Amino acid sequence: MSDSKEIPCVFETADVLGNYIFLTVDTWEQHIKPEHLYMAGEEKKVKKTIENPDFIYKDKDISTTYNYYSIISSTRLRPFGNFLKVSAGIDNGNVKTAYVVDKIVKKENLIYKKK
Repeated sequence: MSDSKEIPCVFETADVLGNYIFLTVDTWEQHIKPEHLYMAGEEKKVKKTIENPDFIYKDKDISTTYNYYSIISSTRLRPFGNFLKVSAGIDNGNVKTAYVVDKIVKKENLIYKKK
């Protein structure tokens, strides 16, 4: 597990399965915001997607990556797609990316579904 105490973080939390997850300022400022401009100001939605997702899938290519999905209800994000997807490494807890998608990749392995 990475020690995020030494790394400036946007947030630290746990997912519904008990995995420790964090988003670094560097990932937020250097990757997510520049690559997905509509995500600016959506840090709370990213955290909420990890804490209370509608679905969690194991990534089809990287087994130590979980993809957290929440159904978008926000009118601000809705024009970009149907789901907010947050990818995090469960081996180190680090959020890798977050962006809006139209659909869930069905080749991924479902590991959690909100009841």
